[in-house]
Amino acid sequence: MPTSILDKILNSAAEQFTRFGFKTITMDDIARHAGVSKKTLYQNFETKLDIIVAAVTHFHTIKFERCLQHIKKASNAVEAMVLVTDDIQKMHQEINPIALLELQKYYTEAFLMFKKTLLEKDLETIKQNLQQGIEEGLYRSDMNIDVMAFFRLEFTLWLLQSSNAINHLSNAFYSIERELLDHFMYGIVTEKGRQLYDNYKKIQA
Repeated sequence: MPTSILDKILNSAAEQFTRFGFKTITMDDIARHAGVSKKTLYQNFETKLDIIVAAVTHFHTIKFERCLQHIKKASNAVEAMVLVTDDIQKMHQEINPIALLELQKYYTEAFLMFKKTLLEKDLETIKQNLQQGIEEGLYRSDMNIDVMAFFRLEFTLWLLQSSNAINHLSNAFYSIERELLDHFMYGIVTEKGRQLYDNYKKIQA
């Protein structure tokens, strides 16, 4: 299948799954939304699980590459963390909170693959940021990088799987993630890093 058609299918599937969850979307829905025939879809994806795995991988690859671009243009580790977090907040606005819960409950294989990718790629990227920040004198040199990187990743996942306990809050994703980022950053920055982080917050306000 030409790459353009495959991308069209995967983009369509990812959009449908993130908006409406994984359980109710059918192969027919994906074909219709992508503007391709069911025959074309089934030629490349025999089952719904096949396209879920491919769509989740596709979605993560796009978001991960975008985060890497933010990291490359950032002038320091604090700015990189702020830029990536802003992008994650935008991603959260695109995702129905039920989606990740359904992925974990009904399509465990795809969820475990997604989690494995996060642990291999995203976790390592966070560790690199923390190490960079230490070398720049912006983060505390005595922190446990492995623990703090895992904590950063886990609270992002927690927001994606938000429970009813926070769903009633207005602007839940934005406000809670901002609070959690403050909690995280103020726990790892040096005085120099704190001043820099506060400046970035003022610019964004």
